[in-house]
Amino acid sequence: MLYVYNVADWSHSKKQVRDALDEAYAADFGIGSSAGHRWGYLECGKCGQTFSVWSTPKNADGHAKQIRRFIKKHSHDDEAGEAQ
Repeated sequence: MLYVYNVADWSHSKKQVRDALDEAYAADFGIGSSAGHRWGYLECGKCGQTFSVWSTPKNADGHAKQIRRFIKKHSHDDEAGEAQ
């Protein structure tokens, strides 16, 4: 797993996004750092797909929802699909 940030060091400017990042951390997603408009990224530990977290999203609530959808989509709880 890739964990660049310590939970106590997360400093995203939007509370909604910070809360979604806390959920991602609790779900064992890697959180990487970046620069510029991209604040950082989430990485799925099972399949390696990434999701960009923006520094200044136009709609913080919408961006938090996108992060939560990524978490839900990549929870990989489907054990039956992996067994086949």
